[in-house]
Amino acid sequence: MISLNLRCHQGHRFEGWFPSRDDFESQQADALLRCPVCDSPEVSTELTTPSVQGGKGRGHENAVAPTQAASASHSVSNPPSPAAMRRFMRALRNHVLETHEDVGENFAEEARKIHYGESEDRRIRGQADETQVKSLMDEGIEVLPLPSEIKDDA
Repeated sequence: MISLNLRCHQGHRFEGWFPSRDDFESQQADALLRCPVCDSPEVSTELTTPSVQGGKGRGHENAVAPTQAASASHSVSNPPSPAAMRRFMRALRNHVLETHEDVGENFAEEARKIHYGESEDRRIRGQADETQVKSLMDEGIEVLPLPSEIKDDA
């Protein structure tokens, strides 16, 4: 997983997290990246120090969904508009649905197998209850909730 310092053409700075530089470039080319402040699609990188995160000596950043879409951070005094956040959350959800294998109710079991190297390292999504999620997190397995379906702007 890499963290990139991003900047829009109007000078707003924010941070994005991606599995790789190629994933960033793909999202940028597909106009999936937008400034959380002004919603500009003209986003570029600034100098950054990449960080790598893995589990049990292997790169398991893709073990559980949603790891690919940018995670923007912004100041409380200048938050993104609700419409911009809806677009971001919709793009995130669609990206995960398109790129992560649905393992259904076997999510917790399969996430563990991937984390401990017992199963193929791949991107997955599925269902887990609160107890299962807490247990996965206690084991150091990163789990994120997938946003529910986002309705179109009204």
